[in-house]
Amino acid sequence: RMQLDLSGKRRIAQAAARLIKDGDYLLLDASTTVQLTVESLQTKDHVIITNSLATASSVARKDGVLVKLLGGDVNPEDQCVHGTRTIENLADYHVDKVLVGACGLTTSGLVSTNEDHGYLIREMIQRADQVIILADHTKFGKSMLYRVASLERIDMIVTDRQPGREMAEALEKNEVEVIVANE
Repeated sequence: RMQLDLSGKRRIAQAAARLIKDGDYLLLDASTTVQLTVESLQTKDHVIITNSLATASSVARKDGVLVKLLGGDVNPEDQCVHGTRTIENLADYHVDKVLVGACGLTTSGLVSTNEDHGYLIREMIQRADQVIILADHTKFGKSMLYRVASLERIDMIVTDRQPGREMAEALEKNEVEVIVANE
């Protein structure tokens, strides 16, 4: 997943990293674009909570960062933690920002291929003051089995291209800010 459109992911990650302020408490999902974002951070004094083994490992040695890894079952393919225990761990936290890599985004909201994954992301969104979705242009209009959150739950989308007219109108109607990463 990390190798797919790496230049687009890096642009999105760098734009997203500029949204993070010193001292922000961050909740991060296991997407590769989110991992690239925290690796690009130029800020400090963060508490980072994640279910991603790769993200935890890549930022654990950064100065000014405290990493908290959620407990649960390890998915060997995605190198992330999931399950009932992970959901229970989330109940103890409240953060400034959650960063989520999108599987798909439709005019009705953020979607996922997997109900368990979607439920975990939904719970993450509930724990944050600001919801930031990282989505390359291929995710717009991509419909999937499970709706994670309606567009009204999303504050901001960082992407590599402007969405099409129908999607742009739905985002504007729901007051979702769209940031397009520069080349």
